[in-house]
Amino acid sequence: MGGCRAARRGPDQPARPRARAEPGARGTGDRPGSVAGQPGADRGAAGRGGGRGGGVVRERAVDRVPRCGAHCTRCARGDVLPARAPAAHPGRDAGARRADDPRLRRAPVARPAARPPDPPHVAASHALAAREPAVAQLLERFGPCPIGATRPRRSHFAELTRIVCSQQLAGAAARAIHARVEARLGGRVTPDAVLALPPDALHGAGLSAAKAAAIVDLAARVDRGDLRLGGLGRVDDAEVVRRLVTVRGIGPWSAEMFCMFQLGRLDVWPVGDLGVRMGYARIAGLDRAPSPRALEPLGERFRPYRSVAAWYCWRAVDASA
Repeated sequence: MGGCRAARRGPDQPARPRARAEPGARGTGDRPGSVAGQPGADRGAAGRGGGRGGGVVRERAVDRVPRCGAHCTRCARGDVLPARAPAAHPGRDAGARRADDPRLRRAPVARPAARPPDPPHVAASHALAAREPAVAQLLERFGPCPIGATRPRRSHFAELTRIVCSQQLAGAAARAIHARVEARLGGRVTPDAVLALPPDALHGAGLSAAKAAAIVDLAARVDRGDLRLGGLGRVDDAEVVRRLVTVRGIGPWSAEMFCMFQLGRLDVWPVGDLGVRMGYARIAGLDRAPSPRALEPLGERFRPYRSVAAWYCWRAVDASA
């Protein structure tokens, strides 16, 4: 259908008052060519609501709707035209127009990347340093404690062999003897390789008879299945110690070193280690190193990072050398 569209009256726009005829007047020439008093005019007025009640004359649609021009026949006839629906989201439409205009686009704001969390051993070192000023000084000098920083380089059996070799020895001497033991085993530190050696082969590498017997007993227990090393990582520290001390020559100290350096446990407190006791005395400002029994409750202040505290006790000894 032809014609233009004009806006209807909105819901909040008041209606115009209807025009009333003069008293005594009947519908006059509201239409082109009508004359007052003619029958046609009277009928037209009555049909549009004139007559009773003072002859009310309705306002034509063409009088309350803006004209579009002489070319529009619907406006000229006075037809009521449907209103054009307003935009559903005028603000959104305006935003879309701004997005289309490259001059009005906003430059993206660069946000700093989120800092990744510290690894557990680093977070533990800083948490302990925040509580202990002496540890904070050692952290600044030696850096974070490396316990748990990397995956184990050796198998559980090879690490236990290394720990037995280092019992009651200084670092350099322990490393030298362990290197000779590895050479005797052809670089393969496994239960099968140990059990295949002659009885005096380990003793000839520099191990004492007690240490050589401990390594052979460990290999035999693992070979028979009496000790399953693969499951140690799934039990707590106390259970690891309980299982390992059943091996000849492996005591609490060796089991605790295994928990710290092989399993990466951060809350082990090796009170039987002389270096830990001496280092604690330096950190706490004591005149002499406490006994293992006295040191046990003193480590409660370092929970849940007692392994980290023990490592910094060793570093305190190194710093005073």
